[in-house]
Amino acid sequence: MEYQRSTRKNPLTGEDTDVFETPYSKGKWKIVQCISTGMVFLENPPEYSELEEDFAWERTYLEEKRRRKESEPILSGVSDFGKRLRKRFRKLARVEHTVLRVLSGKDSPITNGQARVLDVGCGGGEQGIKCVRLLKERHDIDAIPIGVEISLGLAKVADDGMREFGGHCVQAAANVGIEALESDSIDLVILRSYLEHESSPLDVLNSVHKVLKPGGFVVIRVPNFDSWNRKFRKGRWCGFRYPDHVNYFTPKTLKVILENAGLRIFESRITDRLPTNDNVSLVATK
Repeated sequence: MEYQRSTRKNPLTGEDTDVFETPYSKGKWKIVQCISTGMVFLENPPEYSELEEDFAWERTYLEEKRRRKESEPILSGVSDFGKRLRKRFRKLARVEHTVLRVLSGKDSPITNGQARVLDVGCGGGEQGIKCVRLLKERHDIDAIPIGVEISLGLAKVADDGMREFGGHCVQAAANVGIEALESDSIDLVILRSYLEHESSPLDVLNSVHKVLKPGGFVVIRVPNFDSWNRKFRKGRWCGFRYPDHVNYFTPKTLKVILENAGLRIFESRITDRLPTNDNVSLVATK
């Protein structure tokens, strides 16, 4: 196996690292694995400016969905049916349920009956807005949604929606948008399907640590590189997205990067990190 020095710093540590190329590279997009930490990542991610439009999520998502439908129509159809079924019978998505539970629980950081909820990589803002609305309806908690989104189009949609609830959305790279907020001012941060897209995840988590209140929560969900499905399907695994997935976490590497940012795991249910699951979810705290 041939080792080399990566041209991108290790996402877990922010340091130079020796890597080897994995079989999952595709075209010009090179996926490598760190020898010392085991972290798997895209060595040559797109520039932030390209993510505003050229590789904006709403474009790459539709392109990937179309590709999978054409290459694996039966599997794609079964997957879509399963999603529709879950949406029909599940009242709340996993992340929404977690947000409501931890902010209304005995360990909630809310002290004055009002919460500030930050959704990083918020897309069109639907998730953060829904959480804020449900917090009021179910627990009488007044919450303000704040979003950070790099896509020009989605940030505009999110900002329009969040202003109706007293919040707003910043159109910027995540670290820039988060750093603009006051220290110790956020009760809960949502990082759902975001960290896998971020070229500098440790910097972003350091910024999250800065703006999060002591005892505040970070709700995280990312694809699980340790899943059996990835090992079975290899390069056809649903977690591979070129080039907008730039980090491939496992439960172990996710724990490491959180600790490096000064955060600790508050809740990690075994059902949310099983190898049968294509995603890993947890709640961290400051």
